[in-house]
Amino acid sequence: MRLKAVPPPPPSLDSLADITEAAPLVPEPRETFRSSLATRVEWISARESEAWLSLALALGLLREGESGIYRPGEAVAEGTVRERFVEGIYGVEEVLAALRADGPLTSTALADRVPIPPWERRRHADPEAVHRERIERLLGWLSLYGWVSYMSGSYHLRV
Repeated sequence: MRLKAVPPPPPSLDSLADITEAAPLVPEPRETFRSSLATRVEWISARESEAWLSLALALGLLREGESGIYRPGEAVAEGTVRERFVEGIYGVEEVLAALRADGPLTSTALADRVPIPPWERRRHADPEAVHRERIERLLGWLSLYGWVSYMSGSYHLRV
């Protein structure tokens, strides 16, 4: 299963270490950690804390056991996190496939090529707007990870 909710890209990839450092070594209940994440990491809002927690778990930056959320004892290699982003986040493979097939493309053209999931159509009053925002967020993340670059108003596949 791939993660669907993706927060806006962080200030830099190094910023992801802030989330790991904010996590306890001894497991803490999910709700407790989620509610305090915004306090511990200044660039995360309380409203986005669940999305950040879910993303950190999907990337392997944090772990969740029976007793709650905790920091893994070993650091996760950046290349591993980069690959987990592509494999574990819904829409990333679809954006990359569209760029491989038809790129370079604008974010609007990418939003048109990547289908809106059925659950988004049922869940939101304006699913197209939600979808466009999600594609923009994914492109921001893909830029940070070096998968795409932005030049002359379009996104270009780098790998």
